[in-house]
Amino acid sequence: MCEQSDLGVLGLGHMGQNLSKNFARRGIKVSVLNRITAGERGVVSEFIQKNDSLACNISGFTDLELFVNSLKRPRKILLMITAGATVDEVIGSLILLIEKNDIIIDGGNSHYQDTDRRVKSLRDVGIHFIGCGISGGLSGALNGPALMPGGSKEGWDAVKDLFQKISVVEGCTTPYCNWIGPDGSGHFVKMVHNGIEYALMQIIAESYDYLVKVLHLSNEQISSVFEKWNDGLLGGYLMEITYEIVTLKDSNGKLVLDNVVDSVEQKGTGKDIAICALEHGVVVSTITEAVNARFVSNMNQSRAIFSEKKTKNALLDHDSVISSLFDCIYCSQLIAISQGIELISEVSRRRSWNIDIRNVLSSWDQGCIIRSKILKNFNFSLENNTFNEFLMSEISSPKLNNFTKSVSLGIQHQVPLPVTSAALAYHQALCSSSLPSNLIQLQREYFGSHGFEKKSKKGQLSHLSRDI
Repeated sequence: MCEQSDLGVLGLGHMGQNLSKNFARRGIKVSVLNRITAGERGVVSEFIQKNDSLACNISGFTDLELFVNSLKRPRKILLMITAGATVDEVIGSLILLIEKNDIIIDGGNSHYQDTDRRVKSLRDVGIHFIGCGISGGLSGALNGPALMPGGSKEGWDAVKDLFQKISVVEGCTTPYCNWIGPDGSGHFVKMVHNGIEYALMQIIAESYDYLVKVLHLSNEQISSVFEKWNDGLLGGYLMEITYEIVTLKDSNGKLVLDNVVDSVEQKGTGKDIAICALEHGVVVSTITEAVNARFVSNMNQSRAIFSEKKTKNALLDHDSVISSLFDCIYCSQLIAISQGIELISEVSRRRSWNIDIRNVLSSWDQGCIIRSKILKNFNFSLENNTFNEFLMSEISSPKLNNFTKSVSLGIQHQVPLPVTSAALAYHQALCSSSLPSNLIQLQREYFGSHGFEKKSKKGQLSHLSRDI
């Protein structure tokens, strides 16, 4: 070891390894440690051997105390470990070895309420705690992730330069790493980011299914459509990887996609967002339906039983259908992002986090999974428009007509469109001057005497005069 390290990384999973290499490549001296568990005893030594070209900037440890003592004061320790009880266990071990004003950064997908608790409890013993959402996958971790830090502002000021260095993407000069706010706000924003990611992935998957079942296109033809879309308004990381994925072939020359089971799991982020949104009275229907779609995908036995043979449909004008679908996907993605941003705004307001939405969108501009041209346009347009003004100006004729036409055509052809349908229903409700909620008020009054509000007496509950 040449000298004490600027930062410690605890946890050498794939993300931890790539982040460590990112720090070292930028001239930041890093100490790394991996907990010694069954099957992981050689992780540190193997990592050091594979990265001998960075040896002067990376020091490996298997002993926690030696790892802590290798760091410059105030010590800065980034945890890249599994969220949950493990984080508390590691923090418990660390606070026996570190000092006041040292800094712990949790870079995992911890629940924001756990981060709230840790920020407060560690503040009481003089330790700064930062909950930092990290997006971009393995490539982002290595080349420039999107970072969403929250928690101790004083702690952030001490690590800011290190983290902004690794978040600069090649070819850019701007770091995609902005302070989000206090408490668990950083992990909260990352949670919403992941929920939007769920929705955008499902929307693209629905468009793939649509092109297969409505237009009977081959994977090569669909790849060409997606590649063309990626050059336009629908351009973004997820669209970019999808047009490559649909034509990937195995060693036998067969499509990999055809040999993948059509069911997918979820790790709980979407469920957490749905619960949070319900608690705060915010609609995130596109995100919720993306999670529901994953649940339905796992109902393999029922789907096999109830599946019907589809007859080939009448010929359609491919160019017209694809053009309409483009607008449908654009509008759906815009609404999914909008719902996520609305949730961030509302929770920020209630908790006095004062989150700057443009800051959040800038953090997502490069390096993260949901980076896209839609996000860039969203951020730019917020300069001069309110949130709803931008949404309504973007989803107007002819886009709205194509949006409606595409969803209708998909339903006619029995294509399940849970997220795009939810997005359309949300927009239609927002644009409705009247909703049947007045009927629901009277239903509730009729069976439970819950009271109803008259237009002439707003704010007052009235009751029907009748004998029960």
